[in-house]
Amino acid sequence: MRTDKAPTLKLARGRNHLCHLVSVVDATGQLRFWPLWWNLSQAWHGPALLDKLPGPAIRRIRLGKTPEGGVHIDVSRKTVGAWQTNDRLGVFAELPELWPGWRIECWDDRFEEHLRQCDGRTARF
Repeated sequence: MRTDKAPTLKLARGRNHLCHLVSVVDATGQLRFWPLWWNLSQAWHGPALLDKLPGPAIRRIRLGKTPEGGVHIDVSRKTVGAWQTNDRLGVFAELPELWPGWRIECWDDRFEEHLRQCDGRTARF
C-alpha cells in the first residue's frame, strides 16, 4: 500500500473553497459528509480513512464550488467510489490494492456520479 501519498486529513476552510468531498453511508444507512483539504484524493488512505475522518460529520451539505474530487464509501455494501478532476498520481490504478476486499468504482472526473450515489438529497454543489 502506498501510504506515502496519503494526504493529511483536515477540514476544508469553508464551503466556498475547493475541497475533496468524502461521503459515507454507515452500517445503519446514515449518510454523512466531510469536506476535506483538497490536494490529493482521500482514497489513498484505504479503509483506515473511516477511522481517521476529522471533526464532526455533516448531515446535509451545500458547497459553493464543485469539489476537486471525492470519495463515496458505502460500508454495508463494502463499495468505494472515487472521482478526481486530475488523477496525476494514479490513485485509480492503485484503488484495488489500497482497498482490498472492497468493490471499486472509478468515476474519472464525473462528480455527477458522486451526487447520484448520495441520491441528490443532501449534497449540492
